[in-house]
Amino acid sequence: MGQFWNAGVVNKLVTDWHVTVVRAAMGVESGGYLTQATTEKNRVIAVIEAALAAGIYVVVDWHDHNADQHQGQAKTFFDEIAKTYGNCPHLIFETFNEPEWQDWSSVIKPYHQTLVTSIRAKSQNLVILGSRMWDQRLDEVAANPLDTSKYPNIAYTVHFYAATHKQWNRDMVQVAVNKNLPILASECGLSEASGNGNIDVTEFNTWVNYLESKSIGWIVWSLADKAESSAMLKPGASTSGAWSTSNYTPAGLATYNLLRSKQ
Repeated sequence: MGQFWNAGVVNKLVTDWHVTVVRAAMGVESGGYLTQATTEKNRVIAVIEAALAAGIYVVVDWHDHNADQHQGQAKTFFDEIAKTYGNCPHLIFETFNEPEWQDWSSVIKPYHQTLVTSIRAKSQNLVILGSRMWDQRLDEVAANPLDTSKYPNIAYTVHFYAATHKQWNRDMVQVAVNKNLPILASECGLSEASGNGNIDVTEFNTWVNYLESKSIGWIVWSLADKAESSAMLKPGASTSGAWSTSNYTPAGLATYNLLRSKQ
């Protein structure tokens, strides 16, 4: 959905939706960064520039379930972004989107340690770290977190989709909260985990209330006009942000109203 990665869309989200953060989820596999690095990096830069100009936070996400297999490319990408934007306080790094079944202790954690060390050579900004099982196993992280004396200014992410992920997932978040680990819900949605299917507004509100009671921020998936229930926009919506509420899907309208109610 690269057609939405522009200043017009970011400005609409800021002025009308009242967002305070956007996440630039850069595709890596399947025609993404691995095969067209310059194109994908330039899309990210366009969003970074627009977010910084608007005074909001931007999460730069290496959107790759197999990031441990592409560590060298990830390091190159984040080195370039950190070199240019590492002194901008509104920039946040997310180094590994949704590991699947890789082991936390032997694979995911060492990957994060390598990437954080590399980023720290150029930036002290916040780095967000994913966990096993699509960023849900914060209980495993809580049992063996990174040493913040060596890897400072880090946080961990939880991802959830309200029609699939219920109290059991919040219970794993609570394990990390009990260990005083900082957390950001860098991807969440109202739909099923597939990104499609039913939406559950009631459960999503339960999640948001829980997260905010723990001072945990949340970012909704996704700003897209794909024909699926997690998309905020109906197919054919303006690519410059010239939208009215008639352009929003049920999930989009619920998100829009929720965000605006909090301002």
